[in-house]
Amino acid sequence: MCSSYYDASGVEKDLNDGERAKFELIIQGMAASNLSCIALAHKQVQEKEYDDLKEKKQVDGKSLTLLGVVGTKDPCKPGVKKQWKIANIFGSKHQNDH
Repeated sequence: MCSSYYDASGVEKDLNDGERAKFELIIQGMAASNLSCIALAHKQVQEKEYDDLKEKKQVDGKSLTLLGVVGTKDPCKPGVKKQWKIANIFGSKHQNDH
């Protein structure tokens, strides 16, 4: 879990409950816009620890620094747009549910 983040000026700050709530609202807004959200984070480690982690191919997930959140728009599956078009001709309504 992230314990810090970089602000807009590039300064690393502690990720307290208030800041975490702000990020959660941003993520909820992205999800409400049908975006899939990906959080990017990093962890600075000593060289010895890096070699161990590289062998395990995973990080313990503690003390990560949030780099940012990215929203991606998932493309429709093949044929869905055509099906929507046909459904619209017959008066059906549809919604994209992620």
